Amino acid sequence: AALSLYHLLGDPDEPDPWVVVSAASDKQADIVFDAVRRMCEMSPRLSNETLRYRWEIRPKDGKGKIERVAASAGKLDGKNISMLIVDELHEWLPETWTVLTNGTVGRRRAQIVQITTAGWDRESVCYREYLKGQAINSGAVENPTYLFTWYSAPEGADYQDEAAWAIANPSLGELVTIEALRDKAANTPQSQFERYFLNRWVDSEDFWLPHGAWEACEDP
Repeated sequence: AALSLYHLLGDPDEPDPWVVVSAASDKQADIVFDAVRRMCEMSPRLSNETLRYRWEIRPKDGKGKIERVAASAGKLDGKNISMLIVDELHEWLPETWTVLTNGTVGRRRAQIVQITTAGWDRESVCYREYLKGQAINSGAVENPTYLFTWYSAPEGADYQDEAAWAIANPSLGELVTIEALRDKAANTPQSQFERYFLNRWVDSEDFWLPHGAWEACEDP
């Protein structure tokens, strides 16, 4: 949200900014956009310098806008995007992701910011981007325009290990409390806890048995 506002109002290298805040659903797209709106409403200076509409924020003096869109087919073509915020990438279809990211090619220094937790579908655009980032960070692929940062519990760590929680949640103690994670670990299916709070890829969207429970029933 802060990057969006800086790009709209303070970036000296972009005279006509067009920021698109997007997600796979209206509800999800509202999360980042509502944060932008609240910043404008709570800051006297930003409040004075912006015009706020239902799905757009514009500067009072100057060009540009921040636009909130959901990734709906047939409504995304024709945008000349200078900054694209993609939220919860694991929910996106490849077709809509392609249309929006292609909307940045007309800008000489367009930026794409992708935010997500891990998913389960290894045929998804999110998993493809995940593998790309891993290859870049390992040195197997050189791509100086792509920054990949991924916080997750170490491979093999028990999902109830609180030390692993801290590695996967850099905001632990600031935005997320240890008590909240303990509650989730006790009351959430393991596969969901691993995806959303340990940021680890799982093999299915949900499991009705804890991991390993079926295998433990084997009788030679």
